[in-house]
Amino acid sequence: MRNFNHTLTRSKSGKTVFLKVDIDDRFGQQTMKFSAVHGWRSKMALKHLFFEREDWDDEVTRKFVGLEALKSARDPHEGLIFINQVKELSKFEVHFWASKFLSESKTSRAWRSFYS
Repeated sequence: MRNFNHTLTRSKSGKTVFLKVDIDDRFGQQTMKFSAVHGWRSKMALKHLFFEREDWDDEVTRKFVGLEALKSARDPHEGLIFINQVKELSKFEVHFWASKFLSESKTSRAWRSFYS
C-alpha cells in the first residue's frame, strides 16, 4: 500500500519553500518536489498557503496553483492579488489550472494575461 504526504517545507537556508510529496510504499521511501518559490514569494507562501495533507485533494490542488501563480507575480502586491484570486476560483477552475501548470511550460504567461 502506498502512503502519500503532501507538505509545504522550507529549505535548510530558509530562502526557498517546496511543495514536497513523500511517498512510502513497498519499494521504499521517495521524495518528489512539485514546485518551489524563492525570496519574498517563499515568505508569502508560508504565510498564506501552509498545509500538510495526505491526499491530493482540492485543498492541496488549490495550494499548488497558488504557488505556481506566485511564481508568475512580479512583486508582492501582485502576488497577494494572485493568491486571493486562487482562493476565489471554483473547484473546476483550480483543477484546470493545476493540470495546465503540470503539463504546459508557458502557463504562467496565460495566468498573468487572465488575472493581472
